[in-house]
Amino acid sequence: MLRQVIHRGLKSFFYKLGLFVSRHPVFFLTVPAVLTIIFGFIFLSRYKTERDLESLVAPSHSLAKIERSLASSLFPLDQSRKQLYSDLHTPGRYGRVILVSKPGGNILLQAEQILRIHQAVLEMKVSHGGYNYTFSHLCVLGNEEKKCVLDEIISVLEDLRQAALSNKTTARVQVNYPKTKLKHKQLAYI
Repeated sequence: MLRQVIHRGLKSFFYKLGLFVSRHPVFFLTVPAVLTIIFGFIFLSRYKTERDLESLVAPSHSLAKIERSLASSLFPLDQSRKQLYSDLHTPGRYGRVILVSKPGGNILLQAEQILRIHQAVLEMKVSHGGYNYTFSHLCVLGNEEKKCVLDEIISVLEDLRQAALSNKTTARVQVNYPKTKLKHKQLAYI
């Protein structure tokens, strides 16, 4: 009984709707088209393409995003006088080496190995197109000196090595994070 009442009500409603649409065809052809154009322009004007490839490809909990946030926390961009730290955060055509100590270890105690790796990178040669490229051909140039910009931690490690080689207790180098003073009283961010 209830089903028949619902059936009759829907049947008469759609019959009357069909009659109304057939008697006013211009309205039902133009109004939907005009509304589509208006709403289309409103929403297309707010449409912005996503240009960040990482957010399109990598999941939000991916290892790459976790490592980038770690690099951001360890090497803040606003404390860098030179733009080397920004290279850790942004994609580009460069290589980077991040050395990490063993759990519970101190990376500053391995200054000699780090400086050897640094020297190996400086001496690396690549042949391409009949020309041998070295680090000095491909490095980031400083604005003032027009020479390769090196990370300031290298200067700190060289000061540590000189202090160890001099074997003097007065030649101690005190290293603080995020900024430390080099032997020439120059302030360096590490």
